Amino acid sequence: MSLDRPSCLTLSSTLRAEAERVFHAETALACEEAAAAARQTIEETLTALATERQAPAATQARLEAGCAELEGASRQLEELRNQFSTELERAREQVAIAQDRTEASERRALCERPGPRAGR
Repeated sequence: MSLDRPSCLTLSSTLRAEAERVFHAETALACEEAAAAARQTIEETLTALATERQAPAATQARLEAGCAELEGASRQLEELRNQFSTELERAREQVAIAQDRTEASERRALCERPGPRAGR
């Protein structure tokens, strides 16, 4: 088969065009692969950031729950102190009343004591 110059030029142009198309296809494929790798890296980074954000949020939630529990315990302690003070005051009053009764009973006993007996 013999090729004349115009046929060779046409064939050469066709081969060049095909080579360019293959080059562009390979370049496009490489770009798509690089973009996919970049998207994967971005997704991994976003996932890591979300995880990092959750730790402080969980800590904040535990802190708020602890503060609420502490406030509840403080209120309960105050109520218990008030109850104790009230009961202590009542007990003191009862002791004072018991002491008064004891003293009155002792005075009555002293008054009722028979005097010394005369003349034996």
